[in-house]
Amino acid sequence: MKFKDIKNKAFFFLFLFSLLVFNLIVYYINPEFLKEVELRTYDWRMSISEKKINADDIVIATIDNKSLDIIGRWPWDRDVFAKLLRMISDGGAKVIAIDVLYTESSKVSKDDELAKALNNGKTVLATAFSFEEEIPLPSEKEEYYKNSSYQLVNESYYNETPVASGVFAPLTKFIKNSRFLGHINMFPDIDGVVRKEFTAIKYGDFYLPSFMVQTYKIFNNLPDDEVILVPGKQLILKDKVIELDLNSGFLIDYFGEEGSFKRVSLGELYNGSVSKDVFKDKIVLVGATALGIYDLRVTPTSQNMPGIEKHAFAIENMINNRFIKKAGNNYTLAMIISIFLIYSIFGINLRVFGSTLLGIIVIMFFSFIAYISFNNFNIWINFVYPAMSALSMFLGTIIYKYGIEEKSGREIKKIFSSYVSDKIVNELIKNPEMAKLGGVRKEITVLFADARGFTTFSEHHTPEEVVQILNELLGAMTDVIMKNDGTLDKFVGDEIMALWNVPLDQKDHAFKAVVCAVEMVRKNRELAEKWKRENKDPLILGIGINSGEAIAGNMGAEGKKMDYTVIGDTVNLGARVEALTRPMNADILITEFTYNKVRDELKNIQGIEIEECEPQKVKGKAEPIRIFKIKVDEVSDH
Repeated sequence: MKFKDIKNKAFFFLFLFSLLVFNLIVYYINPEFLKEVELRTYDWRMSISEKKINADDIVIATIDNKSLDIIGRWPWDRDVFAKLLRMISDGGAKVIAIDVLYTESSKVSKDDELAKALNNGKTVLATAFSFEEEIPLPSEKEEYYKNSSYQLVNESYYNETPVASGVFAPLTKFIKNSRFLGHINMFPDIDGVVRKEFTAIKYGDFYLPSFMVQTYKIFNNLPDDEVILVPGKQLILKDKVIELDLNSGFLIDYFGEEGSFKRVSLGELYNGSVSKDVFKDKIVLVGATALGIYDLRVTPTSQNMPGIEKHAFAIENMINNRFIKKAGNNYTLAMIISIFLIYSIFGINLRVFGSTLLGIIVIMFFSFIAYISFNNFNIWINFVYPAMSALSMFLGTIIYKYGIEEKSGREIKKIFSSYVSDKIVNELIKNPEMAKLGGVRKEITVLFADARGFTTFSEHHTPEEVVQILNELLGAMTDVIMKNDGTLDKFVGDEIMALWNVPLDQKDHAFKAVVCAVEMVRKNRELAEKWKRENKDPLILGIGINSGEAIAGNMGAEGKKMDYTVIGDTVNLGARVEALTRPMNADILITEFTYNKVRDELKNIQGIEIEECEPQKVKGKAEPIRIFKIKVDEVSDH
């Protein structure tokens, strides 16, 4: 491997390493914007997931628009609500969880009737906490709150469980007759979306369970000594362990939009349109779905989900042991480093197209893994940070590659622009590996052209005249060579050396060289006629062509003087054949090696004759070689 290649790879690695460090810094700084973007991708995964569910245990008894039409505007009289609770209880409901805050008194008789209806041994009553103003809990209610709280709490882990400063407590008579109290507080994320169920809120020296934890306890007949809260760590419900975050919450698996659970209108229940048997052995969640009551929440799958339905999703997750698990920071870090290693190993050897394809594959593969993990295994893999890393590595690699390839293109153009046509230069820039600047053995055709009698010409003309005529001749011949896709190797005084099949492959390289030689002769004759009209002595070329293997490459002193050229016996023989044009009085001579390649195609060149000459003994060859003379008539087309 050349030092230059090692240096390029080292720079590439350092470039990627700097991107890795940048990504890690961003990851550990953890800006809010990227967190919000990640939450959006979480919602997107949630909305497109396809999951089979079992929600048969849950029925929502709704205070809907139809109920308001039948019973009347909200809030209803307490005796009306009492009648509805009795109907639900008589229908055989296992749990009745009421998402209504009864914090104020109404008519005593009606309050008493509701209190009596709550005394059925299976009712969970809602309460709410304040986190801004201090609202003390009346002493007569404190005992009931403590009885409803977690009795077994292990506070050995650091946690950030919400700590309340006040309570919105129902009337004492209602609390006394209910089996449990549960909080209904919801804590949206930074973007206003409700994604979690908070299993506990701390108030004073006790932790009150959520509305749904209390519902689950009644549904499964769990005594207090089988429920253990480890704030910020886990919630143990007999043989079920729910992993919690630092806030003592868990992510709710919203497997659908609003309307995913069976609903029964309390208005239709009230007027007898619905049988109360629909509640048998069910968890009945009583709450509002009517738009006018404004108990709507934004969730990952809905912009207007009733709060009671959020509770339904949470309790369904607990019953069916379906929870979203968030992959840890170590996993995300491992993904970022893996992406770095993929680009470090494979990216350095790929060109722009390959690097682009690699980037697309990496990002698509990671997206697929993130989706499958979420949909099939309920694992939330952080998508934004690794995707951002993959994208930055991808774009960084492309920018780096473009820079390297542009530099390589400039080098190729610098090396070859004086040798070949723009068409070939552009092709080499697109495919730099075809230049083989390091040297390669391949078959070529070499053409030498030399002005006969140039020494005598130089002696009889001033230097200015010699340069003027020679430049005109060489300029015209260069145009003909490049027109025929030849590579102009060098000028040596009045001698021209041209090549075919290097640096680009040309299947018909020998034929191109012969066609070029014929055109050079005709162009030389045009110039000769012009010089005669100008009373100038003409220069007449002799051309020799040979085909065979040679070594082609960029040769010279690196960093000082480098030329792209060819060396080998094929080149030497071409030069010696050109020298025979003088004694043999020939415009063009080709060797048997070239003739054998173009024999069948020579008939396509009009206005020439082929004559085989006597085999010629040349320096460096033990045996004479066959030589063919090409005579060019005055026909201007071929």
